[in-house]
Amino acid sequence: MARARPQRRVVGDPADVFLNLAFDHRREYLYLALIAGIVGVGLNPRCVVELPATAVRLDRLRQLIASCRYSIHDMSAVELTARPFRVPRFNMPFELGLAIGIQLESSEHECRIMEAVRHRVDQSLSDLRGFDAYIHGTSDGVLDAVRNMFAEIPRRPLTRRRDFTTVFDTLVKFRRSRDGRGRSLHCCAVRFSQRRR
Repeated sequence: MARARPQRRVVGDPADVFLNLAFDHRREYLYLALIAGIVGVGLNPRCVVELPATAVRLDRLRQLIASCRYSIHDMSAVELTARPFRVPRFNMPFELGLAIGIQLESSEHECRIMEAVRHRVDQSLSDLRGFDAYIHGTSDGVLDAVRNMFAEIPRRPLTRRRDFTTVFDTLVKFRRSRDGRGRSLHCCAVRFSQRRR
């Protein structure tokens, strides 16, 4: 196996947040609430679906995570996949491992962990003890988690929970609108967040 070359940190926008979560229909609320929360605190959502599926995807994934000041990793997708193999999804813990490696190399990256069930991450990823997970479970829980994890950001555009809920409701309406229908979930969210700036 080829030895990994040390990579320089790619400096991106200090307001960029890498999102690591399962992209499936059942978790659409989670993704939309994360986008609404991130936009509400004045940050920019980024994620793996921006990257083309090529042989160098892993390098680009690492560069994307390293270019972001923050990363949010949702570890709630712990169930088995559909047949034929019935295996757990490992992309989210893998990307979290990449981000923690980047955080250990540089004080310029901070990881945040989310879970739907309290204390489950202590069992599913026991090496993470010492990293407190933000617990969500609902779209309101996601909005509260994002507000709490970025409470130290000065001059946030939004501070009240009802304002975050309004952004979330607007994003859900946009997703269902003519402009949002038929687009990938991420493409829809990016268009929405660009309109909010």
